[in-house]
Amino acid sequence: MDSLFRYEEHKCIKVLAALASLFLTALAGFLLYESIRFTGVNAVGEERVELLSDAPRMRILQLFVFALILFACSILGRILRLRLGEAGFRVAARRGIRILTAAVLILVPLTCEILLRMTDQGLLPDDTGICWSTAMQFADGDYSMLEHLGYLARYPQQLGIVALDELLLRLFGQEGYGVFFRINALFYVFLILGGTRLTALLAGEERRPSAEGIWLLLCLCNLPLFFYVNYQYGEVASAMGLVLTAWAVAEFERAERIRDRVLCCAAGFAALAVGVLLRRNTVLVVIAAVAVLLLEALATRRLRDLVLAGVLVLAAFLPFFLLSEYYAARSGVRTQEGMSPYLHITMGLEDDWNGPGWYTNRNQEIYFAYDGDREICEQVAKDRIRQQLSDLRQDPAAARDFLKRKLLTQWAEPSYDSLFCTFHPKGDGSGGDAFAESLTREPRSGRLWSFLNGYQALVYFGFLLYACGAATALLRRKGWEAYTPLKWTAGILLLGGFAFSILWEAKSRYIVEYETLMLPLAAVGLAGLTGTFGRLLGGAEEAGADGSHDGGGAGRRGGYGGADPGKRGGSGGRGNGAGTAGNRRTGNPRNRKERK
Repeated sequence: MDSLFRYEEHKCIKVLAALASLFLTALAGFLLYESIRFTGVNAVGEERVELLSDAPRMRILQLFVFALILFACSILGRILRLRLGEAGFRVAARRGIRILTAAVLILVPLTCEILLRMTDQGLLPDDTGICWSTAMQFADGDYSMLEHLGYLARYPQQLGIVALDELLLRLFGQEGYGVFFRINALFYVFLILGGTRLTALLAGEERRPSAEGIWLLLCLCNLPLFFYVNYQYGEVASAMGLVLTAWAVAEFERAERIRDRVLCCAAGFAALAVGVLLRRNTVLVVIAAVAVLLLEALATRRLRDLVLAGVLVLAAFLPFFLLSEYYAARSGVRTQEGMSPYLHITMGLEDDWNGPGWYTNRNQEIYFAYDGDREICEQVAKDRIRQQLSDLRQDPAAARDFLKRKLLTQWAEPSYDSLFCTFHPKGDGSGGDAFAESLTREPRSGRLWSFLNGYQALVYFGFLLYACGAATALLRRKGWEAYTPLKWTAGILLLGGFAFSILWEAKSRYIVEYETLMLPLAAVGLAGLTGTFGRLLGGAEEAGADGSHDGGGAGRRGGYGGADPGKRGGSGGRGNGAGTAGNRRTGNPRNRKERK
């Protein structure tokens, strides 16, 4: 029985990894195919998303042009390798990436600040405005929103945003509303730093410079997340929590010193705690990450994996518990459980006025109809869900159509609701400013929407390349060290996010953090394409790191371990990683044991 979970036998772990790679490939193929055929746009003045036919030829042309750019970069890289030599080229590549990283880290907050100054920031007529108003009431000693049927009694998950709003209000007064946006910009900077390292760990040494460069450029062009910096809500914090948690888990695997492991735990705790406090659905990260860590603990018999799992669980629940206790002590009102999740799921199964599975206010109708009694509301919702599922089973064709439209209105909408959420008219009816109007009223065939659709197709294309490379490597029994469970964290989180979009109340805004988490994988996939071009140009020494050669960074060049060849590099087998080559020359018995 024990051998089922040993890496040497590759039984249970091989099966699970192969299944995950196949699911990811199917998901990536579906998203790319449908995003090329369709695009989602907000109905005029409404959050509701309408599906329109896209321009497949234009999207394919855009992907072809980007492939040509990568081919040109491969030619340039080949020329530089010949002129500088392998060692000189590596030094130049690392220097170039450092310069690009510095430039992006300057441009991102600068661009966010420019966007903030170009738009007229008023109190938006949605949950952001309600949270800010609630914070103002708290500052005045009014805690009615915590009481029965109050806003925070219905949505206790918003307590983190209200707490931050109140803190900013006390520190900066009404100007604190704009400080929230600067904090979002800071979260974006942390996201880029953690994502750069995650990309390097996934890519391996050979593909690391190109993967990091593509990741940085994808971050710089991620307009939906830029727009959400301009939104007083938890989208950017959640995206940061997803990316940094995936990085912390992957980094934890290679950490050999206790200090490094403690830093990984601290970073994962902080990022996840912030993400969960500002967007409660980020708790899904815990479920996926803990499942991966438990599998790793079974495979390696390492207690430290259980320690990290415990840290992430604490990050998901302890800060929110302490915050609830703090406000209970201040107000004398205990934070309530809120609406049952089943009330949101029943909306996710309705095909009503706002679209397939979108918000219809049914949750609040049931909640108020039964005076907020959680048990009764939950039972009513369960009964509705059973009836809805029965109706769907009776008409499979209609069920498939409903599910497809529900998914596409979320995943094929290239702005991910960012333009509507951040630039729609203010609550006082005064409307937005000229810049906001120019963005939201641009024809859907205009340059902005063409860019957003092309960018979305590129990300899905890169994600497909990564998933195909991983599936190829695993099904051909290669690359197991490049795809140990901890390196699958990002992919598992994406599968969980996709399942969430099927089950929960639909909203394109919920997808932006998963699209951002997809960027490191897409960067590795696109970097593998440069490796393919490099080999076509005669650079046979450039083995793939994501499936372009043996698939997914399979051990030919040390794969994932190649990111630190002196420690793990080349342990995958035939490669020329510095660590392996050195061990062979010195006859290090550790290397012989690893090869065995």
